Amino acid sequence: MKACVIACFFGENIENVYPAMKSCDAYFFTNNPNIKSTIKANGWNYIFIDFPLSKDEAVSSFQSKYIKFLQFLEHEEYAFFKNYDVIVYVDHKLKLTDFHIKYALSKLGRYKILVRDHPENRQNIWEEVGTAMFQERYLRYMPETIDWIREKIKEGYSDKSTVATTGLIFYKHLNNDAINFVNNVYNDLKKIGTSECQIVWSMLAQKHSNIIKIISWNELDIKWEDPKKEDRYFTPKAVLKLFIPFGLLELWKIIKR
Repeated sequence: MKACVIACFFGENIENVYPAMKSCDAYFFTNNPNIKSTIKANGWNYIFIDFPLSKDEAVSSFQSKYIKFLQFLEHEEYAFFKNYDVIVYVDHKLKLTDFHIKYALSKLGRYKILVRDHPENRQNIWEEVGTAMFQERYLRYMPETIDWIREKIKEGYSDKSTVATTGLIFYKHLNNDAINFVNNVYNDLKKIGTSECQIVWSMLAQKHSNIIKIISWNELDIKWEDPKKEDRYFTPKAVLKLFIPFGLLELWKIIKR
Protein backbone atom coordinates (compact mmCIF):
# COMPACT_ATOMS: atom_id res chain seq x y z
CA MET A 1 0.00 0.00 0.00
CA LYS A 2 1.20 3.49 -0.84
CA ALA A 3 1.12 5.61 2.32
CA CYS A 4 1.89 9.20 3.25
CA VAL A 5 2.18 10.96 6.59
CA ILE A 6 0.63 14.33 7.37
CA ALA A 7 1.35 16.55 10.37
CA CYS A 8 0.57 20.15 11.18
CA PHE A 9 1.08 23.05 13.51
CA PHE A 10 -0.94 26.27 13.59
CA GLY A 11 0.15 29.22 15.68
CA GLU A 12 3.42 30.77 16.84
CA ASN A 13 4.65 28.71 19.77
CA ILE A 14 6.84 26.10 18.11
CA GLU A 15 10.60 25.56 18.16
CA ASN A 16 11.20 22.49 16.03
CA VAL A 17 9.60 19.49 14.32
CA TYR A 18 10.51 15.83 14.42
CA PRO A 19 12.26 14.33 11.37
CA ALA A 20 9.99 12.98 8.65
CA MET A 21 9.69 9.24 8.01
CA LYS A 22 11.93 7.74 5.36
CA SER A 23 9.57 5.01 4.18
CA CYS A 24 6.86 7.27 2.75
CA ASP A 25 6.06 10.79 1.61
CA ALA A 26 5.60 13.29 4.44
CA TYR A 27 3.69 16.59 4.41
CA PHE A 28 3.65 19.27 7.10
CA PHE A 29 0.84 21.87 7.06
CA THR A 30 1.14 25.21 8.84
CA ASN A 31 0.01 28.83 8.81
CA ASN A 32 3.37 29.90 10.23
CA PRO A 33 5.81 30.74 7.40
CA ASN A 34 8.61 31.31 9.92
CA ILE A 35 9.10 27.56 10.35
CA LYS A 36 9.28 26.73 6.65
CA SER A 37 13.04 26.17 6.67
CA THR A 38 12.81 24.02 9.82
CA ILE A 39 10.09 21.86 8.28
CA LYS A 40 12.01 21.34 5.05
CA ALA A 41 15.31 20.73 6.86
CA ASN A 42 13.65 17.85 8.71
CA GLY A 43 12.59 16.16 5.48
CA TRP A 44 8.94 17.23 5.23
CA ASN A 45 7.13 18.70 2.26
CA TYR A 46 6.01 22.16 3.38
CA ILE A 47 2.38 23.16 2.76
CA PHE A 48 1.21 26.62 3.73
CA ILE A 49 -2.42 27.07 4.80
CA ASP A 50 -3.65 30.65 4.72
CA PHE A 51 -5.33 30.75 8.15
CA PRO A 52 -4.95 33.75 10.49
CA LEU A 53 -1.88 33.37 12.69
CA SER A 54 -3.16 33.60 16.26
CA LYS A 55 -1.60 33.56 19.72
CA ASP A 56 -4.85 32.13 21.10
CA GLU A 57 -4.34 28.38 21.62
CA ALA A 58 -8.07 27.72 21.30
CA VAL A 59 -8.05 29.24 17.81
CA SER A 60 -4.85 27.52 16.68
CA SER A 61 -5.92 24.17 18.11
CA PHE A 62 -9.20 24.27 16.22
CA GLN A 63 -7.42 25.26 12.99
CA SER A 64 -5.39 22.05 13.19
CA LYS A 65 -8.59 19.97 13.01
CA TYR A 66 -8.91 21.09 9.39
CA ILE A 67 -5.93 18.84 8.69
CA LYS A 68 -6.53 16.10 11.27
CA PHE A 69 -10.03 15.41 9.94
CA LEU A 70 -9.04 15.71 6.29
CA GLN A 71 -11.14 18.76 5.43
CA PHE A 72 -8.40 19.98 3.11
CA LEU A 73 -9.10 17.08 0.75
CA GLU A 74 -12.19 18.91 -0.48
CA HIS A 75 -9.97 21.31 -2.41
CA GLU A 76 -8.74 20.43 -5.89
CA GLU A 77 -5.17 21.53 -5.19
CA TYR A 78 -4.83 18.58 -2.82
CA ALA A 79 -6.32 16.02 -5.20
CA PHE A 80 -2.92 14.29 -5.40
CA PHE A 81 -3.55 12.83 -1.94
CA LYS A 82 -6.08 10.51 -3.59
CA ASN A 83 -3.09 8.67 -5.05
CA TYR A 84 -2.30 7.30 -1.58
CA ASP A 85 -3.91 4.17 -0.20
CA VAL A 86 -3.26 5.29 3.37
CA ILE A 87 -3.01 8.74 4.95
CA VAL A 88 -1.41 8.76 8.39
CA TYR A 89 -2.13 11.78 10.56
CA VAL A 90 0.35 12.35 13.40
CA ASP A 91 0.40 15.07 16.02
CA HIS A 92 3.57 17.18 15.86
CA LYS A 93 4.39 16.10 19.44
CA LEU A 94 4.54 12.41 18.52
CA LYS A 95 7.88 11.03 17.40
CA LEU A 96 6.60 8.61 14.79
CA THR A 97 8.96 6.10 13.17
CA ASP A 98 8.81 3.83 10.15
CA PHE A 99 8.36 0.87 12.51
CA HIS A 100 5.21 2.42 13.99
CA ILE A 101 3.74 2.89 10.53
CA LYS A 102 4.51 -0.65 9.43
CA TYR A 103 3.06 -2.13 12.62
CA ALA A 104 -0.18 -0.14 12.51
CA LEU A 105 -0.72 -0.93 8.83
CA SER A 106 -0.48 -4.63 9.68
CA LYS A 107 -3.35 -4.15 12.15
CA LEU A 108 -5.75 -2.27 9.86
CA GLY A 109 -7.22 -5.29 8.11
CA ARG A 110 -10.68 -4.56 6.72
CA TYR A 111 -11.05 -1.34 8.73
CA LYS A 112 -10.89 2.15 7.23
CA ILE A 113 -9.63 3.99 10.32
CA LEU A 114 -7.24 3.02 13.12
CA VAL A 115 -6.64 4.87 16.39
CA ARG A 116 -5.27 4.06 19.84
CA ASP A 117 -7.19 3.95 23.09
CA HIS A 118 -6.32 6.13 26.08
CA PRO A 119 -3.25 5.18 28.18
CA GLU A 120 -5.54 5.19 31.24
CA ASN A 121 -8.01 2.90 29.43
CA ARG A 122 -10.87 5.35 29.84
CA GLN A 123 -14.30 3.83 29.27
CA ASN A 124 -16.45 6.83 30.14
CA ILE A 125 -16.80 10.14 28.30
CA TRP A 126 -17.05 12.04 31.58
CA GLU A 127 -13.51 10.97 32.47
CA GLU A 128 -12.30 12.81 29.40
CA VAL A 129 -14.45 15.80 30.31
CA GLY A 130 -12.90 15.91 33.79
CA THR A 131 -9.36 15.93 32.40
CA ALA A 132 -10.23 18.54 29.77
CA MET A 133 -11.29 20.93 32.54
CA PHE A 134 -7.60 21.51 33.31
CA GLN A 135 -6.88 23.02 29.88
CA GLU A 136 -8.20 26.54 29.33
CA ARG A 137 -8.78 26.11 25.61
CA TYR A 138 -11.18 23.25 26.40
CA LEU A 139 -12.63 24.68 29.60
CA ARG A 140 -13.69 27.81 27.71
CA TYR A 141 -16.24 25.79 25.73
CA MET A 142 -17.10 23.16 28.33
CA PRO A 143 -20.72 24.30 28.92
CA GLU A 144 -21.41 23.91 25.19
CA THR A 145 -19.52 20.60 25.14
CA ILE A 146 -21.60 19.19 28.00
CA ASP A 147 -24.81 20.35 26.31
CA TRP A 148 -23.65 18.53 23.16
CA ILE A 149 -22.95 15.32 25.11
CA ARG A 150 -26.39 15.41 26.74
CA GLU A 151 -28.04 15.97 23.37
CA LYS A 152 -26.18 13.00 21.89
CA ILE A 153 -27.25 10.80 24.79
CA LYS A 154 -30.87 11.73 24.02
CA GLU A 155 -30.21 10.65 20.42
CA GLY A 156 -29.14 7.18 21.59
CA TYR A 157 -25.40 7.57 22.12
CA SER A 158 -23.85 6.38 25.38
CA ASP A 159 -21.55 8.18 27.80
CA LYS A 160 -19.99 4.79 28.56
CA SER A 161 -17.64 4.40 25.63
CA THR A 162 -13.99 3.71 24.92
CA VAL A 163 -12.15 7.02 24.76
CA ALA A 164 -9.82 7.00 21.78
CA THR A 165 -6.79 9.25 21.42
CA THR A 166 -6.60 11.13 18.13
CA GLY A 167 -2.95 12.17 18.05
CA LEU A 168 -2.32 9.33 15.62
CA ILE A 169 -4.90 8.30 13.02
CA PHE A 170 -4.56 5.89 10.11
CA TYR A 171 -6.99 6.47 7.25
CA LYS A 172 -7.19 3.72 4.59
CA HIS A 173 -9.19 3.67 1.32
CA LEU A 174 -11.80 5.98 2.80
CA ASN A 175 -15.36 5.18 1.73
CA ASN A 176 -18.45 7.38 2.07
CA ASP A 177 -19.13 6.11 5.60
CA ALA A 178 -15.64 7.05 6.76
CA ILE A 179 -15.70 10.45 5.06
CA ASN A 180 -19.11 11.22 6.57
CA PHE A 181 -17.78 10.27 10.00
CA VAL A 182 -14.75 12.60 9.96
CA ASN A 183 -16.88 15.37 8.46
CA ASN A 184 -19.38 14.99 11.28
CA VAL A 185 -16.61 15.11 13.88
CA TYR A 186 -15.26 18.33 12.37
CA ASN A 187 -18.68 19.94 11.93
CA ASP A 188 -19.76 19.14 15.49
CA LEU A 189 -16.51 20.57 16.86
CA LYS A 190 -17.19 23.71 14.85
CA LYS A 191 -20.77 23.85 16.14
CA ILE A 192 -19.61 23.56 19.77
CA GLY A 193 -16.65 25.89 19.24
CA THR A 194 -14.21 23.53 20.93
CA SER A 195 -11.08 21.74 19.76
CA GLU A 196 -11.51 18.90 22.30
CA CYS A 197 -11.91 16.32 19.58
CA GLN A 198 -11.45 13.17 21.67
CA ILE A 199 -14.84 13.69 23.31
CA VAL A 200 -16.65 14.24 20.03
CA TRP A 201 -14.74 11.48 18.21
CA SER A 202 -15.37 8.90 20.93
CA MET A 203 -19.10 9.62 21.04
CA LEU A 204 -19.72 9.63 17.30
CA ALA A 205 -17.48 6.60 16.73
CA GLN A 206 -19.98 4.42 18.60
CA LYS A 207 -22.08 4.10 15.45
CA HIS A 208 -19.07 3.41 13.20
CA SER A 209 -17.47 0.41 14.86
CA ASN A 210 -17.58 -1.40 11.52
CA ILE A 211 -14.95 0.95 10.06
CA ILE A 212 -12.92 2.03 13.11
CA LYS A 213 -10.33 -0.17 14.81
CA ILE A 214 -9.00 0.78 18.24
CA ILE A 215 -5.71 -0.73 19.34
CA SER A 216 -4.13 -0.56 22.78
CA TRP A 217 -2.05 2.51 23.57
CA ASN A 218 0.77 0.21 24.66
CA GLU A 219 1.00 -1.52 21.30
CA LEU A 220 2.88 1.46 19.93
CA ASP A 221 5.55 2.92 22.20
CA ILE A 222 5.73 6.44 20.82
CA LYS A 223 7.54 9.34 22.45
CA TRP A 224 5.21 12.27 23.28
CA GLU A 225 6.75 15.69 23.84
CA ASP A 226 7.50 18.95 22.10
CA PRO A 227 10.41 18.54 19.66
CA LYS A 228 13.03 20.93 21.00
CA LYS A 229 15.88 22.48 19.14
CA GLU A 230 19.26 21.09 20.08
CA ASP A 231 22.26 23.36 20.52
CA ARG A 232 24.31 22.16 17.60
CA TYR A 233 27.58 23.28 19.20
CA PHE A 234 27.27 22.04 22.76
CA THR A 235 25.31 18.80 22.66
CA PRO A 236 27.23 15.73 23.91
CA LYS A 237 26.95 14.26 20.44
CA ALA A 238 28.58 17.30 18.86
CA VAL A 239 31.45 17.31 21.36
CA LEU A 240 32.06 13.57 20.91
CA LYS A 241 32.33 14.01 17.16
CA LEU A 242 35.29 16.31 17.70
CA PHE A 243 37.30 13.82 19.75
CA ILE A 244 36.10 10.29 18.96
CA PRO A 245 36.57 8.51 15.63
CA PHE A 246 33.35 7.89 13.70
CA GLY A 247 33.32 4.11 14.28
CA LEU A 248 33.59 4.46 18.05
CA LEU A 249 30.83 7.08 18.03
CA GLU A 250 28.51 4.67 16.22
CA LEU A 251 29.33 1.95 18.75
CA TRP A 252 28.56 4.36 21.59
CA LYS A 253 25.16 5.17 20.01
CA ILE A 254 24.30 1.48 19.80
CA ILE A 255 25.24 0.90 23.45
CA LYS A 256 23.16 3.86 24.58
CA ARG A 257 19.95 2.69 22.82
